[in-house]
Amino acid sequence: MNILIAQSFLEEKEITGISVYVSNLVAALKDRMNITVLTLLPTREKAMEGIDEYDKENVHYMELSTSVSAELPKLSHGPVSWWIGANLSVVKHWQHIAEYIRQQHIDIVHLQDCFVASLIELCEQTNTKVVTTIHAVHPSPAHFGEALRHYQMAHSAAIIVVSRWMKDAIVSRNPIVDPEKLYVIYNGVQVAPVAPKKRKFITFAGRLVELKGVSTLLKAYARMVRLVEEAPLLVIMGDGPDRERLMRLADELGIAERVQFRGEVSHDEVCETLAESLIHVVPSRTEALGLSALEGMALGAAVIASDIEGLREVVQDGVSGLLFTMDHEEELAEKLVLVHNDVALRARLVEHAQNQVAKKFSWEAAGSQTESIFESLV
Repeated sequence: MNILIAQSFLEEKEITGISVYVSNLVAALKDRMNITVLTLLPTREKAMEGIDEYDKENVHYMELSTSVSAELPKLSHGPVSWWIGANLSVVKHWQHIAEYIRQQHIDIVHLQDCFVASLIELCEQTNTKVVTTIHAVHPSPAHFGEALRHYQMAHSAAIIVVSRWMKDAIVSRNPIVDPEKLYVIYNGVQVAPVAPKKRKFITFAGRLVELKGVSTLLKAYARMVRLVEEAPLLVIMGDGPDRERLMRLADELGIAERVQFRGEVSHDEVCETLAESLIHVVPSRTEALGLSALEGMALGAAVIASDIEGLREVVQDGVSGLLFTMDHEEELAEKLVLVHNDVALRARLVEHAQNQVAKKFSWEAAGSQTESIFESLV
């Protein structure tokens, strides 16, 4: 089989849940089929525009950079700008992509979520089947991204979702989407091996946007600091449009010296830091599945997460982690203090969490299930 996997970034190759998914899926499938990874890279720099193609470890990579400075002089991290930038890249390189699909006899184009929706029309012109993986749904059905997902799913031969609750949400919101086309495949967890280290941090890893709930974490941590002598430092890994606001909030709360904003870091650095994490917090307001929670669990941190749909499939409250009411800073603070002070509880949560990840969330299983879907369509 010949598979083209398409993804997009915003301006630069920032580490996102989708990019981690693509790299791990490629690693699981590259010895079973011919894979091309198509990456769309909107950029402000005209000099950066162009096509970069190379082969690495039996995979062909095609990176298409398109200057969007004239069209989007204030390109932001918002979904509309991201969609426009990625799809301008498709339009700019339309002929090149179409010719490649025909010449390489691509059987399936595997789209990552909704930001490359313009590839749907190109696939129809080249008679190429589309499989879409949906990585998130917005709490509001009226959100711009939901309209894109609706369009893309309607034109896909198969739709992969990363949790059971997401499948239920899609079916209830999109009555014209055939439930028989929806497949639940849990993301695997692939973490770099790290030596055991002293656990000295409370951690967060993710984009700094409102839906990630970092302000709730900061407020809860400020309460913890007042209750726990020599509380661990809080390390925040990730970047995004809310970074400056969150740094100001940390200052207002009087905890700026105890909070490290590390910005965008590599996945290996995330793993290294999680291996030093005593407690990993996932305070999201929405999550498809919660890859950050799974990585924290795999690397031996005790996980505390919001009690929301996607995270309930990952964290069993009181067994493999603790859940708290979304946006409830007092409850989160109480559970931070509890897990910090109760060594036996922490050890029990970590043991159950690592066993759960090993049994239920592997990239071998995810790769095999994805391959089965591809084979059924060829």
